[in-house]
Formats: sequence, C-alpha cells, structure tokens
Amino acid sequence: MLKDTVKAYREAAAVAPPGSSPEIVKLSHSCTNIADQLEARAEVFARMEGEGRVEEKYIQPTGQKVFIIHGHDEASWRELRDLLEDEFNLAVVVLKEEVGISRTIIQKFEDHAMDSCLAFAILTPDDFIEKREADYWQARPNVLFEMGWFYGRFGPGRLIILKKKGTEIPSDLDGISTIEYHDNVTEKSLAIRKELRQIGVLPKT
Repeated sequence: MLKDTVKAYREAAAVAPPGSSPEIVKLSHSCTNIADQLEARAEVFARMEGEGRVEEKYIQPTGQKVFIIHGHDEASWRELRDLLEDEFNLAVVVLKEEVGISRTIIQKFEDHAMDSCLAFAILTPDDFIEKREADYWQARPNVLFEMGWFYGRFGPGRLIILKKKGTEIPSDLDGISTIEYHDNVTEKSLAIRKELRQIGVLPKT
C-alpha cells in the first residue's frame, strides 16, 4: 500500500504544468518530498518482512473530527459539511475556513488533519487533462495530495471518496470506499450514513 501511495504522490507532483503558480509548484515539490520519504519507508518495511519482523503500517487516529478534502466545487463541500454537521452531528474541518495563524498551507493542513479521524475526499472535474490515449477531467492536485496523506497516515479505511460523475479517478485508489453522485452530495446521504456506521463514527443501530 505504501508503494501505491508513493505512486499517487508522484502522479500528483507531475500534474503541475509549466508556468504554474508558486503555490502549485510548492505543492508539487512537497508531493515529491513525501513520495521520497514514503518510498524509503517502504524499503524499510520490505527489509523487515524479509527478516520476519512486521511493523504496524498505519497510525491509529486520536482526533474526533471529519476532514473534508475538496477542489473548486464549493457547493459540493458546503453540502457535505452541512450534512455531516446538521444530520449526523459531527465536527467538521474544512481547511479554507480555518485560521492560518502564520502557518504554511502544509503545516495548517497537517495540524488539522492530525486532529481528524476520517476524511471525505470530494473529487470533482476541475482540471482537464489532455493525453495521447484519451482526454479526461480530474480533481485538483491538492485533492490528490491530501488524499495520499490520509491514505498513507491512517490507511484506506479512514478515507471515503465522493466522486462527481464525469471525474476520472486514479486506478491506484481502487479499494477505497467510493460513492458517486450526479448533481448534489445529498443524493447519497444514505450511502454516507452507511459508510460512517461501518467505520464506527456513527453507532450501527
């Protein structure tokens, strides 16, 4: 799984086209650095397994909040936030609504992410990608980066993808719970409730 996460980070780092803004370039460099660190860790795990020693791969969350990863589609993340807060009575973190207090974007993200027990990643068709094989729409680089962070830190069981129809999803993310919606996130409120119960954030009865 670490190798899959490394691949996802490297793909996110490669998304930034020439002439990107300094923020996107910085995010791309951060993705590359994290990929290098995780790759080194994967090599350590491989050596340990060869020696018959196995280490826990993921960290157990200690926070209680639900983190919302999102791109440009403001309506979708607001719908999800309201659903989680009003219907399920959960504490929600949306990074752009949190005070920075002179922190970098990465520091701000990590501080709030570490205080969360679960992340919803809203994948919306924000970026148009042209390739020789086929053209497609995908989520913003920051969405892929933040998904990779949660996957690598807490494991795929603590990440739920909400994918708007028409958005390409990287094949490396197969195995993560994915809910597809057409127009509004609230269409899938029952499916979201089911996932929250399965993870244990909501009581099963």
